[in-house]
Amino acid sequence: MRTLLLLLALASCGKKSAPEDTKVASCNSDSMKMCVEYSSANLAAGSDSLAKLCTVVDSGAKFTMTACPTPSAGKCKRNEGTDVYYDGNPLGDVAALEKMCTDKGGTWSK
Repeated sequence: MRTLLLLLALASCGKKSAPEDTKVASCNSDSMKMCVEYSSANLAAGSDSLAKLCTVVDSGAKFTMTACPTPSAGKCKRNEGTDVYYDGNPLGDVAALEKMCTDKGGTWSK
């Protein structure tokens, strides 16, 4: 899973765009109980590479041009996108996810 996050992070780097540009896309993995959400800046180079990377680790993951489903156990906002975690995520409980997020420079929210 960490490999997927690294690949998605590298592929989603992009320049910032105007606030009125509200494109969004996501890679949702039901089996991993998480979703990675991308903003307009992440989509500046297009969505094809993100769509392909979405299924690298989890062939059942789905890439869509929509936001991640809600509600969630918590979110980690980073420059590369927002990781959305759902109850039962195998990476750990909410406290562990929050620590992992902030240790990597992200901003945690519920």
